[in-house]
Amino acid sequence: MSTQRNLSSLPDPTVREHSVLRRLISTSSVRSVSETDRPQLHRLASTTSDCSDDFADDDDAMESAEWGTSQSQEEREYGEIERVIYLRYLRACGVMLGLGYLATTVSWQGLRVVTDYWLSLWTEDRRSQVSKALYYLTVYGVLSVASIVLSLITNGLGQYCGAKARRRLHDTMLRTLLNCPVRFFETTPLGRIMNRFSTDLGIIDKKIATSLQRLLQFLLLCFSAVLVNCIVTPWFIALAAPICLVYYMVQKFYRCSTRELQRLDSMSRSPILSHFSETLSGLETIRAFGQQQRFTTALFHKLDTHTNAFLIINSCNRWLGIALDYLGGLIVQSNTKPAVAGVNDQEGVGMSV
Repeated sequence: MSTQRNLSSLPDPTVREHSVLRRLISTSSVRSVSETDRPQLHRLASTTSDCSDDFADDDDAMESAEWGTSQSQEEREYGEIERVIYLRYLRACGVMLGLGYLATTVSWQGLRVVTDYWLSLWTEDRRSQVSKALYYLTVYGVLSVASIVLSLITNGLGQYCGAKARRRLHDTMLRTLLNCPVRFFETTPLGRIMNRFSTDLGIIDKKIATSLQRLLQFLLLCFSAVLVNCIVTPWFIALAAPICLVYYMVQKFYRCSTRELQRLDSMSRSPILSHFSETLSGLETIRAFGQQQRFTTALFHKLDTHTNAFLIINSCNRWLGIALDYLGGLIVQSNTKPAVAGVNDQEGVGMSV
């Protein structure tokens, strides 16, 4: 009986839910009425003068300078490249591998000179018999095969040294970038970092190793050519000194010009990447304020600046090619004139040319 009395004294849950729902409805209706009766506020037109933007920019500049978040300017080097840079690249290639590549390159060039000399001996022996001709042919074939094998070893070793160097340099630069503080990323534009990892590393990957191989091969080729010319045409020594001086002056003028142009080309590429990345990140804002034309004009201006440096570099390369062709023609003419006059041996002159 007591249990039934207690249960009958408890309120009905459905009645309680209806009362809560009625209370909520009444509260929301009162709130809606009060909100509708409240006077609406309208935003007044701004009466700020035109100088407010300037003051805002000054405040932003002062704030960025105070917190040290202003973007740093890209530093530009002047003058010759330090020798430490070359030593770092050679150290990245590996000292033993570099010495091995140098030895194989010298051996390959020496074998090429010996092959040409053997061919000149064969052409001098006009009355050689069949057995002697087979002897010349056999030796010439062996020298040619050995030259081909050394060429494959030299090129493969050079490419391996280049691959090792670019892998080490990339890992070192990436490790250094990941260990940089946050302030570095706040003060350095994204385009400058992208330029280092794209264009600069692309030059290291594609051009540096091949250019060093060609440089060493052409140096040895020029040295062997001058040596053979001096042996075949002794009076060529009198022309070798001024010709070498002219070559030195040409290469010095070209290197001084193209080095600065390469730096301008690299520096003018970073603003393009920065502008493009910033435009993509703020594309909605640019379209909202209708500033598409201004950003497009700025991008074209940066592209024109970069293209000017690129065109001047190509013009310098064409000038160097023409100058070297004229100097090479002068050397060939100085060697062929004695042969035409019958002063020197024609086979030796043909080998020197």
